Amino acid sequence: ISCGNPGTPRNSKILSHDGLVFSRSITYTCRDGYYSNGLLTRHCTVNGSWTGSMPECTVIMCGDPGVPANGLRLGSDFTYNSTVSFQCAPGFTMDADRASTLVCTKDRTWNGTKPQCKAIVCTAPPPIPNGQVVGTDFTWGNSVSYACNQGYQLSLPTMITCQGNGTWNGEKPQCFPVFCGDPGVPAQGRREDRGFTYLSSVSFSCSPPLVLVGSARRYCQYDGIWSGTQPSCIDHSGRPLILDQHSY
Repeated sequence: ISCGNPGTPRNSKILSHDGLVFSRSITYTCRDGYYSNGLLTRHCTVNGSWTGSMPECTVIMCGDPGVPANGLRLGSDFTYNSTVSFQCAPGFTMDADRASTLVCTKDRTWNGTKPQCKAIVCTAPPPIPNGQVVGTDFTWGNSVSYACNQGYQLSLPTMITCQGNGTWNGEKPQCFPVFCGDPGVPAQGRREDRGFTYLSSVSFSCSPPLVLVGSARRYCQYDGIWSGTQPSCIDHSGRPLILDQHSY
């Protein structure tokens, strides 16, 4: 009893067969890139027909792997052995533990999962003595500035910007003590000082028999102004003598 030629399904090939008569069988296999959910072996029966139905080989599809948030996918072919790749939008970086390219495998799954795009965040800006950072958004493209504590002033106005590589771009300023200027020296008097900057003090005295009128000690204040009043040396008649140099 012959069952006749059962034919060959599309996208398949015959793997083995031992004849077309009763009790013989034929086995198919799908070509690369195709799969079958049904039986791939048929047997010739006593009534001259083949068991089952002609196998169907369907193209292997992995399905849409998706698009990462804040990123994009390159490639729209999701069939066997095809690849798709991913990129992150500016200001975002890809997870290091996930591949940027996926391949569709023969078991109809991708060889990984789509990556995640995380916002690029710079580390905390470098601190400066006697000052602080102004701004709290350290993500890519954002800028922060610096401000000095009371009694100090910036060496230069500065904004630093978070770059795409996670580092800050811009010059870090310094905070210098406020300068009060030279307070001068009373005529026929003396001055002792340790500088003219914030928190510095100067003291004045007069040569005998002259008498000091005004502040014997003055302090450089946070606003750049000396405390107290400008001293002068007077004689017993009460007439002040002219300052040796201009008072700031």
